[in-house]
Amino acid sequence: MQQVSVRTDVTVVGGGLSGVCAAIATARLGRRVALVQNRPVLGGNSSSEIRVWVCSATAHGTQRYARETGIMGELFLENQFVNQEGNPYLWDVVVLEAVRREPNIDLYLNTDVHHLAMAEGGTIATVTGWQMGSERELTFSSPLFIDCTGDGLIGYLAGAEYRVGREARAEHAESLAPETADTNVLGSTILFYTKDQGRPVPFVAPSFAIDVTRDLDSRAPHHPQRRQRLRLLVDRVGWRARHDPRQ
Repeated sequence: MQQVSVRTDVTVVGGGLSGVCAAIATARLGRRVALVQNRPVLGGNSSSEIRVWVCSATAHGTQRYARETGIMGELFLENQFVNQEGNPYLWDVVVLEAVRREPNIDLYLNTDVHHLAMAEGGTIATVTGWQMGSERELTFSSPLFIDCTGDGLIGYLAGAEYRVGREARAEHAESLAPETADTNVLGSTILFYTKDQGRPVPFVAPSFAIDVTRDLDSRAPHHPQRRQRLRLLVDRVGWRARHDPRQ
């Protein structure tokens, strides 16, 4: 196994859109940047691996006179020019090309950071990751580290304080926050593509499939709103199945 040391002015861990923007902004200020991403593509949730499309200020056209500026605005304009069909794989290319155009950015894909070392004074000295494919262990050192991992991995490994869940309404005077703090977090979302084949297509369920039409009351027992949304979804799907003219 080859062990490699990488020294830059700034190390950005996480290649989602926040990490990409942080790396580009830093590079344009004349600093050498190491952008470390644990996946083979950039873009995080917006990449072709997950495909959560970026709504931005326009809210998918709802705010017709709003638009993003800055680095995200550059990415949107480029995407509209080269990717008019909204192909998620071409969006990957748009984000990658934006990073590759910056001569001050060294990009490390497929590099999963799993360890860090602290310096005196409570600062981070190095972070170390394993790069798949090349089978190299890379150690990154810099005066400044930016944690864009999505789940705050670097901060957690460094012993930083953290919290999980929602704050109480009174803590920051947020009218939409719950009255008391809890540990609820954003739930998972299922994204899928559909294609009209022009004819009925049979579906053979895999062994791990769950029939959500059964025992609705036992699902999300502590979240009646979620349970109600699930019931509405099931009813809607069932109505479409009963009224499909092709059946």
